[in-house]
Parts: sequence; structure tokens; C-alpha cells
Amino acid sequence: IEYITQVLIIQMSASISSVDFAPYLVDIKQLFQPLLSFHLEDDEVERAAELYDRRTRYTLCQFLPRRIPYTEFRVVNDSMLAMSQTDSWINQVKNAFLQSLNRHGFIFLNNLDENMVVI
Repeated sequence: IEYITQVLIIQMSASISSVDFAPYLVDIKQLFQPLLSFHLEDDEVERAAELYDRRTRYTLCQFLPRRIPYTEFRVVNDSMLAMSQTDSWINQVKNAFLQSLNRHGFIFLNNLDENMVVI
């Protein structure tokens, strides 16, 4: 119970301190490379996006080790209207995300793109 309380406190403080991202911490005593995912959404298909979101989380829980901290970034963008635009849209999201992390004082020693998983 004490361990669960520690995790909940860290999760709450992390979500309060940052509006740009909310980490879902798994094991605070272990250090692993965090897994980042972008959830692509469209305002016009919000219901389908919510259903897809649940399926995505279920699938990730099946295949990913629980010891990996999993952070999801939900991004809503009206300009994503066709699959042909997805690559450029993802690059825009990644750039915005890097700027957001830089504002929070994160410093990267390698290419962050290698650590990103786009859903």
C-alpha cells in the first residue's frame, strides 16, 4: 500500500506541474527508457477516437513489459484530413513536443526520434 501511495503521489504531482504531458509511472525504483506515443485524433470523429484509444491501450498492455514507463500524448489537430498528410503532421507534433520539453528544462543527449513510437 505504501508503494502504491508513492506512485500515486508522483503521478498527481507530475500531472499538476505540467499541462503539456502527464506521465504514467510504473516503477519509480527502476530506470528505463520511457516509451512515448502520439495518439492521432480528429475532432470530427471523436467517438471513434475514444474507442480506438481504449483498444490501443489494451493492445499496448498486452505486448509491452509493465516495467516500461508509458507516456501517452493525446494530440487533436483539425488539419489531419488525409493519410498523405500524416508524415508532415507527425513531424509538426514532434517539433512542438520537443519545444514543450525544452520549456520544461529537459536536455537530450541523443536523437529523440529514436525513442518515439507513433500510434
